[in-house]
Formats: sequence, C-alpha cells, structure tokens
Amino acid sequence: MSIDPKTVYGVFLDNDQGHLDKMKSEFSNITMIKILDGSDVGVYPKGTMPPSVSYSSKAHDLFNLEIKGGNTYCQALRYIGQTEDHYDKNAGIKYWDPVLEAVETLQVEHPDPDEIIYVLLDWDRTITTFEGYYPVEDLISKIEEKNTTSDSKFPIDRKQLYEDQLRYLLGGWTSLRRARSYLEILATEYRNVQVWILTNNGSCDDPRRPDDRSFRNMVAALSPHINRVVGAAWLYGGNKTRALTSELVKSRSESGATGSDSGGNSSASSNGGSRKTRRRHGPGRSRTRGRYHLRKSKKKVTTIRR
Repeated sequence: MSIDPKTVYGVFLDNDQGHLDKMKSEFSNITMIKILDGSDVGVYPKGTMPPSVSYSSKAHDLFNLEIKGGNTYCQALRYIGQTEDHYDKNAGIKYWDPVLEAVETLQVEHPDPDEIIYVLLDWDRTITTFEGYYPVEDLISKIEEKNTTSDSKFPIDRKQLYEDQLRYLLGGWTSLRRARSYLEILATEYRNVQVWILTNNGSCDDPRRPDDRSFRNMVAALSPHINRVVGAAWLYGGNKTRALTSELVKSRSESGATGSDSGGNSSASSNGGSRKTRRRHGPGRSRTRGRYHLRKSKKKVTTIRR
C-alpha cells in the first residue's frame, strides 16, 4: 500500500520550523502551526536546546511553585539528587483555538464523513515546556535504590508520579487541564479526528531499552483521546515526514482501509481500537464546546501556514 500525500488532511504542531517546512513540502494539505519557544524570543540560539536551568534559580519559577504545591514528581527529582533540567517557559502550546479552527476549516472543505483529519503533535517544547524529561520508571528505580540506604523513605505512588510529571512538564495544572479539555473536544465534537504524537524524543521506542514504556505510559496518562504514538528518532532517523508516511501506511493497513483509515490504534492509550466519531453541529455551533474554553489572551503565540 502506498500513500498519496495529497489525500492526507490535518494539522501539524511543532516548535521546529525545519520539521514544519519539510512536512509542508510533502503534505500540502496539512496545516502547519509553529509553536514558539525561547529561541523565537532570543533566549537561546535557534536550532539549539534551551540551556539547563537550576532548580534553585529564580528563573525556574515552575519547579519552585510545584514543590510548594506538593508535586510528588518534583519532590522525587530533588530526593534523588537532580539539580536542573532544560526548562523553557516560553515553549509549549499556549492556545488551542488555532487547532480547532484549522480542523473546522478542513472539515468544511472536505465534508466526506469518512475523511480522517489528523492532528499531529510534537512533544518536547510543543506539548511540554521542556526539552527532554526524567522518565518515571527510571525515577522509581532511583527512589527504590536510595530508599535502601536512607532513613527517610520516599513513598512511591506510580500513578501519582505520572500525573504530577505531566503537570510539571506541561507548565502547571492549568496548562494540563487545558490540554486534556481540548483533546477531549477534538475527540467528541469533531468527526473522524485522530490525534497522533509525532516525536523525536529519544526515549520513545528506544531499541536499547525495548521493555521501557515510560514515554507511552506518560502519553496514556495525558489523555485517552490520543490514537497513535510515533517515535521518529530511532526508526526513522529523526525524519518526521518519513515517519508519518510510513505510519499512515501501517495505520491504513491495520484498519483494512483503501482510502481513509478507520482509526487503527497503536497508541499508548488502550481505547479499544477505532472510536466512534460524531458529526459536528456545524462550524462554531457545538453544543458543548464553549464550556471548555478558558479565558483567551489577545497575545498571538502561534503562526498558521496553509
């Protein structure tokens, strides 16, 4: 089976303009949304990682706030002796409305009820406000190791650690709640939308650690409405465009479709395969969408290119 790129419709969010440009050159009917990060406002050079920020620094306001708020993931990082990470307060999806607007436009332009609209989300500095992260399963191993020699034992609650990890990585409770709400909107208020994580994070499907599911567990804890996780770093040499092409072939083959696939699910979430989709009541007229809309800012933080 092969894929005609012109028949693939969707939205791709990434903080890396190079990935967006390459994807656009191949998939002309995917809308590109650039997520701003610190390199866009001069905090560090473009094409580089954000610098390490010490937990004790005033610049790392998030870590200190989360510690005060009882975040067990942050407490565990401090317990095992971590002192810094690559935090970028300018990164991450701040407003999801451009995504909904792009999906609405595509569904108006392509009213076929069987047409799949793909929402493709990068992870580092797009979903999150960080480059990289400390995996929960590695963190638990370190806690268990230190607990054997420490008088004070750190309690291990795996589910809470994943929840607090997401709260930290996404920039706080409000950002996490917003992301979950909009992912639910995409799943329930639009017809045939599939959300894929398309990442170059090296911990996703690392062949050196075939039993490590920390990344997929983290995505599953984020939302049950994510259909597929694609790790491009190892299998596809970091080429997200090639990764998408190959994974579309796999997805459509799994679903047995010849045109639009019906939602073959190999994501971290276990939502029972293809989900039932709903037709919207018309652009902008959802009966429930409004209740999820948090206060909007007039500050524009994304750029859309069609």
